Amino acid sequence: MCKLVSGSVIACIGPITAKTATEVGLSVAVMAAENTVPALVEAIVLYFSERRERAQTRR
Repeated sequence: MCKLVSGSVIACIGPITAKTATEVGLSVAVMAAENTVPALVEAIVLYFSERRERAQTRR
């Protein structure tokens, strides 16, 4: 499965999902602060916003 998701960003809606993902060998990069879809979307947006800022800073 790791080949299948290689290069992907793994986002989980909560700690139970994150634990399960980790147990199957996935590296969780994003986890929502609350177990809701809006919180998950916010966490994903924040992750990619910060990632873009870091990339622009390196230029």
